[in-house]
Amino acid sequence: MKTAIYQYKNDQWSTHPQSKGLNETSVQLVLCFGEKKDLNNPLVYEMLRSKFPSAEIVICSTAGQIFHNSVSEEGFNVTAIEFASTRVKSRKVNIKDYEDSFSAGGGLINQFERNDLA
Repeated sequence: MKTAIYQYKNDQWSTHPQSKGLNETSVQLVLCFGEKKDLNNPLVYEMLRSKFPSAEIVICSTAGQIFHNSVSEEGFNVTAIEFASTRVKSRKVNIKDYEDSFSAGGGLINQFERNDLA
């Protein structure tokens, strides 16, 4: 497994200084964190899809992001993960369609084929 951490802020990408040798076109999983107002922009997903074309992309809102040695409420941070032999699949549910988060979790897990889980 290889990981890299990126920040998108002020219309430019930065790579964490300790991130090494990741093939962005082979990344299977991208975790993106930022302020809800920024992440609601559809261009964020399009940028992530362009930078990491093979990845499952998960986006989550936060109240601030830590990147290297600073904290910011601007832009968003990304953790990209490239696995050697692991397949990643994602699914989603709208929590509003369920009574509570436990029920939503049950609805989510039922979307996966049992044979595909490891």
